[in-house]
Amino acid sequence: MKSAFLIAWRGLWRGKTLWTLLAAVFASHFLLPGIVRSDGTDAGEFEMTVRIVCGAVAATVYVAALAIGGGMFAKEREDDLLPLSLVRPTSAFSIAFGRWLAVVLLFSCVVFANAVLLNVVTQKGLGARPDCRVHVSPALPPAEVSAAKAMDAFLKDERTPEAVKKSPRAAILSLLTAKENERYEVVRPGQTASWPFTYVGTDPVSVKTRFSTMYSLKAALNGVFRFGNTSGTVSNNTQAILEVPLVACAESNTNGTGVLSFTNTGKSDVMLRPRRDIELLAPGDSFLANSVRASVEMLALAGLLAAFGLFLSAALSRPVALFTAAVLLAAAMMAPDAVAEFPDEFNATFGEKAGLAISRTVMSLTSAVSEASPVSDLATGKAIAGRDVVRMVACNLALIPSVLLALASILLRRKTK
Repeated sequence: MKSAFLIAWRGLWRGKTLWTLLAAVFASHFLLPGIVRSDGTDAGEFEMTVRIVCGAVAATVYVAALAIGGGMFAKEREDDLLPLSLVRPTSAFSIAFGRWLAVVLLFSCVVFANAVLLNVVTQKGLGARPDCRVHVSPALPPAEVSAAKAMDAFLKDERTPEAVKKSPRAAILSLLTAKENERYEVVRPGQTASWPFTYVGTDPVSVKTRFSTMYSLKAALNGVFRFGNTSGTVSNNTQAILEVPLVACAESNTNGTGVLSFTNTGKSDVMLRPRRDIELLAPGDSFLANSVRASVEMLALAGLLAAFGLFLSAALSRPVALFTAAVLLAAAMMAPDAVAEFPDEFNATFGEKAGLAISRTVMSLTSAVSEASPVSDLATGKAIAGRDVVRMVACNLALIPSVLLALASILLRRKTK
């Protein structure tokens, strides 16, 4: 394993791969901020800069991880030297694992160089960096549970088409789950709505909402939020997304200390999706600490993609491996949007149903890649939980790569027989 690691690392070093990637990181930090167009606020300019710069670095890292992994065995296969590498007194798994470690070390240098530059450049160029905050969602039952409870009533409803009633229960449950996630709650003038929260710690600093009215996203919004002994007032605000600061007040929330309430004091209805459009923002830690956690998540994703590239390169030639990797990566990125766009498969054509089934399968298999959003979390100031980082490291840098490299070692042995 040590020999395979050293040989692969020397190849990457002599090929100037590390310096090329570091040059791309430096270029992203010193050239891309010039294209940012501020919205007039320091927070908006900071978010756009982080999104553009770190998004470019992340895209470079992910594509390079697939490309390097996909070509790791190509040269030896083309020169018929792969059997010679495998006759040495070492296992095929050790060779694959050693090379994967060299690729992970390469991207460790790139990812953490990006973190250092991000903290240095943003502090000098954009002033004080905002601390990250913990985003707390309402403590509602899982959408699948609520959908399962509503399924019997949905099937007994006279308005439900007979074709839907005869459909498989799994398809109906999937439809109701999607509708539950998108379910709107209407708060009429003078009414109060409330949502439970499981929150431990000091009082939250603000409420983040995504409000819309019955007829327009830009109509005036008037109301009062209350949580425990804090409250916040929003008056005549026409933003679709806003944060309402919470300050201490003498009047406590009569609905309970673990409940956030909103009283509509305006003249128009307010609509929101409880599962998507409302969060409590609590104090987190520094931007530096959050950038380190985001870098670890980015490295874990790069390690997973490198292991997948090595698996492909063990079975396919370099052009075929890279083409396959590119197609699968594009499918993994588009699958969530496809499922969100067509949650109802009952009125779909056969082709749409087949595409939806493929998209759901790809999304379930690639959730480790598609659900992680270190760049978005870092840009918006959302604190990345330590347990999420540990889970990603365990899954994407240990479990899944071990399986992929074991499969690659089997393919390597079979290819040389």
